[in-house]
Amino acid sequence: MGLHAMFEIFVNGVEISMDVILTYLPVSLLYILSMAMGYLGLRYIELSVSSPICNASGALVAIHCGLDLLGVMVLGCVTAVGGGMIRDVLIGNTPPLIFSNQSTFLLALATSMTVFILAYIDTKRFQKLQERILQINNFFDGLGLAAFSISGIEIASSAGHPDSAGVAIAMGVITGVGGGVLRDMLADIVPSILTEKVYAVVSIFGCSVYYLKRTYTPYDAAGTVVVMAAMVMIRVLATRYCWSLPKINPMEVMEKNI
Repeated sequence: MGLHAMFEIFVNGVEISMDVILTYLPVSLLYILSMAMGYLGLRYIELSVSSPICNASGALVAIHCGLDLLGVMVLGCVTAVGGGMIRDVLIGNTPPLIFSNQSTFLLALATSMTVFILAYIDTKRFQKLQERILQINNFFDGLGLAAFSISGIEIASSAGHPDSAGVAIAMGVITGVGGGVLRDMLADIVPSILTEKVYAVVSIFGCSVYYLKRTYTPYDAAGTVVVMAAMVMIRVLATRYCWSLPKINPMEVMEKNI
């Protein structure tokens, strides 16, 4: 792609304008992402990108609930590795992968401690920046959800369940949302996937589409990137515009019964 661009510029004399850049830049970025996905693999992205983001998400919830340093570290680690641990136990992959990769666990502890220390040193500034932090975290949280969900399907398939759509999709969803459910249960709040932001729905949708792509088409890193990008986009838009599934307001029910 780079050689072709150089040929067009220096041999054919093609002029590079802002319109041309805006037209071809998204395609180029998608190509680069697909190449990185094929070279690095989902497992690397899960461990190096998704885990730290989920750690931070769990740590933020713990801080909001008033937990101490130990609580922040526990919730941060549980959020990052909880879904994968549940998946590994259910498919018989024991001990879970987290125990065979100590670097992942240490990274989880380090990320949680860093978030706590930053919030502890300057609490007022942290509170002022919390909305912006949540906005940034929302994007990366969607990326983590996508990477965890798809890697869950791949791990379940490699463990001997490649032909079972139900098992593969369920393991993908559990990997994607399981850590958040455990986090909310430990924090004594209703799991957010049951109340708002169609979090689990995004995982179910992405896992279903990815399983169909994986089953009926040859492996294509670009296709994987497209599925992940769609999941991230839906997640971000759902948070931005407060999308949620229909639900009944308990106050309205009480008023009607009075």
